[in-house]
Amino acid sequence: MQFLDLIFLLITLGVGFVLYMRLGRRTGTENRFFYPALDEMKNVTPQAKKGEVIQLISPSFSGLQEIQKHDRKFFVEDFVEKIKEAFEKIIHAFVEGDKKVLSVFLKDKFYALYEKEINLLTQKKTTTHLEFFRLISAEVKDIKTKDGMGHIQVHFVSEQTQVRKNSTGKTIAGDAGFIDRISELWTFERPLKSKGPWMLSGITPYEAF
Repeated sequence: MQFLDLIFLLITLGVGFVLYMRLGRRTGTENRFFYPALDEMKNVTPQAKKGEVIQLISPSFSGLQEIQKHDRKFFVEDFVEKIKEAFEKIIHAFVEGDKKVLSVFLKDKFYALYEKEINLLTQKKTTTHLEFFRLISAEVKDIKTKDGMGHIQVHFVSEQTQVRKNSTGKTIAGDAGFIDRISELWTFERPLKSKGPWMLSGITPYEAF
């Protein structure tokens, strides 16, 4: 009887060890919302020095420490929250042809491309209508520095329904009944010695599904 009890105890301990190793750990299949790459970038306050903040960073974000040398108030979490707002404002500004708002968020060379497109649509008396918009996620993919500039790449996933109409109100592009899932990589730049806004310098398609 004691031998059976010993076997049962060993089995129980084995099961318990397996559960301990698995519980609380990511399997890679969980549904994750908003910048999941920042899960390991928590702010923790050490006991050694009151008020000091340490930011744990992913090894791939090689430029973060360099950016924080010049701007100690820079934290990725705050950046992402502001950039999500900027993302929506840029989308709406382009659709509405609001060049003034776009000039606030876009680098000069990139703004020139938007301005050219808006002017072209105006000449053709074509209007764009954003029938549906929803930001799904914003995830920082890379942070680096080069030639005195900070570069941050953010992967945005959104759902949009855009329709273009001519001067008579007839739809000439898009489908009001279709929601397009858009995956893009947006690059933001700022001089390292500046504490001003991060400016959008480029957009590229990003296949991540």
